[in-house]
Amino acid sequence: MRTPLFVLASWAVFAVAAHGATLYHEFNLTQATLRPSCGNGTAVSAITINGQVPGPTITGNVGDRLVINFRNQLHDAAASSHDKRDVLRWTGMDLSSASLHFHGLHHRGAPDQDGVPMLTQDPVMPGGEFHYDITLEQGGTFFYHAHVAMQEVTVFGALTVYESPLADPAQSNATTAHNSNNVLKPRHRPPLLVDKVAYDTDQLLMISEWFDRPDMDAYIAGPKYAGIPEADAILVNGKALPTLDALNSTTCSAEDAPIITVDKHSIVRLRIIGALVHRTAIVTIAGHRMTIIEVDGHLVTPYETDAVEVSPGQRISVLVCADQAVADYAIHVTPLVATVSVDKPTSASFEHVQSPHPHGWAILRYASVLQSTSNGDKNNTDAHGNPKAASNGESTTINASNIHVPPEVASPWPVPWPVWDQLKPVKPEPPMLAKGSKADVTIYLNTTFGREWRNGDFVQRFYVNGISHDMPSTTLLHQIWNGTRPAAIHALANLPQPITKPDTTLGTYPLTLGSVVDLVVQNTYYSNATRCSAHPWHTHGTDHWLIAYGAGTYDHQRDQHIRNVPHPIAKDTSMVYGAHTDEENGNGHADDKDVRIKGCGWAKLRFMADNPGIWAVHCHLAPHILQGMTIVLEEGIPKLDRRP
Repeated sequence: MRTPLFVLASWAVFAVAAHGATLYHEFNLTQATLRPSCGNGTAVSAITINGQVPGPTITGNVGDRLVINFRNQLHDAAASSHDKRDVLRWTGMDLSSASLHFHGLHHRGAPDQDGVPMLTQDPVMPGGEFHYDITLEQGGTFFYHAHVAMQEVTVFGALTVYESPLADPAQSNATTAHNSNNVLKPRHRPPLLVDKVAYDTDQLLMISEWFDRPDMDAYIAGPKYAGIPEADAILVNGKALPTLDALNSTTCSAEDAPIITVDKHSIVRLRIIGALVHRTAIVTIAGHRMTIIEVDGHLVTPYETDAVEVSPGQRISVLVCADQAVADYAIHVTPLVATVSVDKPTSASFEHVQSPHPHGWAILRYASVLQSTSNGDKNNTDAHGNPKAASNGESTTINASNIHVPPEVASPWPVPWPVWDQLKPVKPEPPMLAKGSKADVTIYLNTTFGREWRNGDFVQRFYVNGISHDMPSTTLLHQIWNGTRPAAIHALANLPQPITKPDTTLGTYPLTLGSVVDLVVQNTYYSNATRCSAHPWHTHGTDHWLIAYGAGTYDHQRDQHIRNVPHPIAKDTSMVYGAHTDEENGNGHADDKDVRIKGCGWAKLRFMADNPGIWAVHCHLAPHILQGMTIVLEEGIPKLDRRP
């Protein structure tokens, strides 16, 4: 198997253009009845953008202006009146309201574009609209999704920002990066990555979950909650193929399968987007290794692997060499149960989601050499360089028995994923990561859960430092702009470290502009439990660097100097894995009379508070957000100006 060849390129990364293009999109939030699975899936009424799942793909270049006219056309039909009323009294959230978050974008100078209701904007009510006006200042792989309750299960779409017009395959007429001898050749223009890597095409692999029940919001927020249910289907690019054998049945056809078509001898950049709301997933491709080149919009030194782990909110770009025989190759998406046993402190691992719960499948299909080269046809790719489906008499059917299938991924799956410690950033590390450097502020986030009485019912809630996040009565950013927001009582850097509670007046964590901040996220479990859950944490408005992690409970005196991540990389979403020590092992006794909360793994995320605004930090499991697993940072507020 040939490995991608990486070519040093003399092209510089393009700066933000002074006058980029303006990209206009009309997004209408509507209700539609969908059945994405070709098996025995149930047709369910779902909230969509423009009637489709995923929503429209957005592509642009660094320096472009993105304008989206977002209309809420739900007309109070987002949920049954009973569910809507109940969720409102349990959480303060109106299921008919809406907003869009552009996951991974920093919105410097424009925090009102971040799309978090009651933090950065008023929610868009039925019949209303909101004009998102965003300057694309970061290149890489991003996505957008709803930020109200469980809407993001079906309200999401890809956002690809190319480093320059020359990196956009829709604006490139470059020939293949290979000659007939399969030797990688530099192009006559910058490589698509505008760095040290050349590749031929750029395609999406967007993974999401589908639930056949329309009452998810009320179930997650209400008294009947008994754990997050398994998805009824795993979607790849909006399609669900329950098994490969389903292609030989009367219920599924090639049109029902997510197919990624490639030319033999080409190198494909596959942008894997974790639009998941619950499970972490492992992606494998039969007969092909993958080379990781990007994580969460940041380039990393190429790293080759057989499998890629992606958690809710994460994005990973890989290069795939189409150097095998012309055939169909299965792409397998294996969901994982992201918990670890408290009985085995020395062998933390995730288990596979077991049958009858579904896995995800897609097909990597080789177009024939004849089709891809015949007559010098320039119409065999779409607007973004992706090969079109076979034509000219080529078969578009798929015989499941002829598909190459990847081996099962390791079970149990080791955690933390060992690859994380192998990745290295392309850019030099910022000074705040230098050896011996210290944070100005350390905020300890102790995460717990339990039941509490809310308006007539005991409902499940998550707590961070003993507080479950609720929607403010008025939008916090607007309070600042209209002068009604009180000032912080103390500067956090002047208080004993670590900080373990929000400001008592604000209910948030106010940060001085320019301060270096460590967030220590602490997982916990009850001593009568048998499992400890992992959580993917997402920072709005900034990237962070995972610089340390450990088992059990974080002790600041003992652990503050630990730096055990060899080469921290910039991310906006990091998994905080479960891990515990023998001393804190709960032994999984369900009949334990002395039930205690114990630590089972922590992670330290470092960032620079250099982006004035109101920014959410939360677990990216959608049910946990609905249950209150969020904190709010108020960053550089004295420097926060109202947008013109």
